[in-house]
Amino acid sequence: MSSKSFSFTLGFSDWLVADHEALHVLDDVESLFDWGSFERPLKRLYPFHTGRPSHPVLMLFRILLLGHFYKITSDVQLEAMLARDLLFRKFCGLAADQQPPSHDTISRFRRKLAEAKLWEELLETINAQLKAHHLIIAEGQVSIMDATIIEAHQVRGEMKDQEAGWCVKKNSKGQETSTYGFKIHSNCDEDGFILKQEVTPGNVYDGKLREDLLTGEESQAYADSVYHSKEGEEELARRKIDSRIQRKGCRHKKLTQQDIDWNEEVGVTRAIIEHQFAEYKERYGLRRTRFLGLLMNACNAGLAAIAHNMKKGIRFYQLYGLPEPQLAG
Repeated sequence: MSSKSFSFTLGFSDWLVADHEALHVLDDVESLFDWGSFERPLKRLYPFHTGRPSHPVLMLFRILLLGHFYKITSDVQLEAMLARDLLFRKFCGLAADQQPPSHDTISRFRRKLAEAKLWEELLETINAQLKAHHLIIAEGQVSIMDATIIEAHQVRGEMKDQEAGWCVKKNSKGQETSTYGFKIHSNCDEDGFILKQEVTPGNVYDGKLREDLLTGEESQAYADSVYHSKEGEEELARRKIDSRIQRKGCRHKKLTQQDIDWNEEVGVTRAIIEHQFAEYKERYGLRRTRFLGLLMNACNAGLAAIAHNMKKGIRFYQLYGLPEPQLAG
């Protein structure tokens, strides 16, 4: 039997795709948040005298978020997904006959975002919206602080990341383990929303970031014993923040049973941030760094925090709706 070959040409009408539920999975992300509030600071990345990018800044920001939503760790792959995936095109506002931004354009935009450290303002913006929707609880806010190490990505023969540092820790058996990389220092609330975040070389002591991670709005602060110090306790008391920091013993002063019980009680709540770090590594690819240098990796972790809070906010909204504001008195 002879085989028949065939060819076809897509016309304009072929792009009038039948509606499908798969094209609506990001609709709540679209409707719940005020995207104009992101566009205003993003436009500052491109002053008028330097020219605008070939694609709208809000489109480029949405593209970066898609990379985190779907754990796409390559800009080349992200460009390919934009070229062929209707959901991606719909979310970013790409017309059917419009070319997606190139991977170089996406990379340059991320670098501008990193150099301006704009992810910090964008995280504050998303959190303000989540508070306005009463999805992040502002009244009696709790801060849970901790740090996690991300290994610096290295391939034999490649340049070592000079801005990373060695993190030395003891494992459960008392053995020292060393990791060369960066630390993500985060503060989350009891629901796991990331409130503040800093990234440092891996050799920076966790407790050094305590004051930087406090929001100024919390009523309680939870952390493990590396954050415990006399000066730190005095500072929390001065700020009228209830200290829920685990206590540490030393060679000359062992923990009492009361201290042990206290640490166990605090540990139940403190474990919440460990779950968020696990999500970072499993869902956002933060086991190892993608980029060279502190600035780029801080931005990447910051975008992960924004995506994390957006997804968590949507999940709460889908489960519970928008809570009614609590009336005073």
